[in-house]
Amino acid sequence: MVFTEDDVIAKVEGLSPKHLYKCIDEGWIKPKKNQGRVYFADIDIVRLQLILNLQLDLSINTESIPIILSLIDQVHGLRHKLRFLADAIGEQPEDIQQMILQTVESNRKQK
Repeated sequence: MVFTEDDVIAKVEGLSPKHLYKCIDEGWIKPKKNQGRVYFADIDIVRLQLILNLQLDLSINTESIPIILSLIDQVHGLRHKLRFLADAIGEQPEDIQQMILQTVESNRKQK
């Protein structure tokens, strides 16, 4: 779904236009631009809600926000890779799946 600036301000409680554009300037969200207008995706709204929660509810300082967002992005990326890997394993014959599980278990015990 695509949202305008007004939509985002209405959807994200406590968000001011000034704070919205600070988040854009900092690179914390990356809306699309078309013909001089800015358009936001669902992920932008979720990130803005998270940023406000971190800053207002948890009193996280501005310098820490990019670190937290980067870590969340990394975890999200790893989850996608794991999902693809799990799907690929699930498409293998049962004996191959069992060999993979045995290898994983063996490696886990060694560490």
